[in-house]
Amino acid sequence: MKCIMCQEACHQGPTIWDYLAWGPLPESVVCRTCQDLWQTKIEGQVICWGCGRALSQEAQDPYHAVAFWQDQHAYCQECQAWLSHYPIDLVHHQALCPYQGALRQWLHSYKYLGDIRQAQAPAQRLRAFANQHPKAHWLVLPSSPASLAQRQFHATRQLLEVAGLKVACPFDYVGDGVKQASKSRQQRLALGQVFALKEEILAHLSRGEWWLFDDVYTTGSTLLRAKSLLYPVAKIRQIPLYSFSLFREGRTEK
Repeated sequence: MKCIMCQEACHQGPTIWDYLAWGPLPESVVCRTCQDLWQTKIEGQVICWGCGRALSQEAQDPYHAVAFWQDQHAYCQECQAWLSHYPIDLVHHQALCPYQGALRQWLHSYKYLGDIRQAQAPAQRLRAFANQHPKAHWLVLPSSPASLAQRQFHATRQLLEVAGLKVACPFDYVGDGVKQASKSRQQRLALGQVFALKEEILAHLSRGEWWLFDDVYTTGSTLLRAKSLLYPVAKIRQIPLYSFSLFREGRTEK
């Protein structure tokens, strides 16, 4: 069988992520070299608690500098700015991998070229993460009608469902229909509310944790606006609210 990411032959046994997932060992569709890419972590002296950006206490560059510490957690300047708009409980995010090289190309093939087979590539990593959070309910953002019509599948829902996770989407999309990837950094930051809450979906979720998932964290504006809708309900029901993504966008962001 050929690797769905690089097209080289797959000759490998189970990986550590297979064992951590505590499920049947699958026939591999990703070669060992590409599977290792999903084990890479965001490296830095410190990681921003708010967004997952790599920081350094000695950095002269504001982008990588620690803006302040709170409860032993470091925050970057961008997250410091978000705290003037959102409660500190919402300004926390985990990203699994750096968005670079072959992983950036993978997302292009999956999301923008519509190669649905690629959803299998991060499945083991996502299952391993999910097994660290057994009380979690996995939530996703809605796609715009235009994106859904063009791609013919919901990109983030597909990733989680292929990983074997039960997914809910407690939002309706009420935005302008323009793809986030086509917007500049400043346009994203200036974005208004593009979601409406579907409380009937949340009513069917049992007590536990709510984890909101997206593929790439760039400025955080989209996730924070969605979390701000969930927050009042989560607070009343005393449910922890978190977010995570496959990737944290790096210095190439616009």
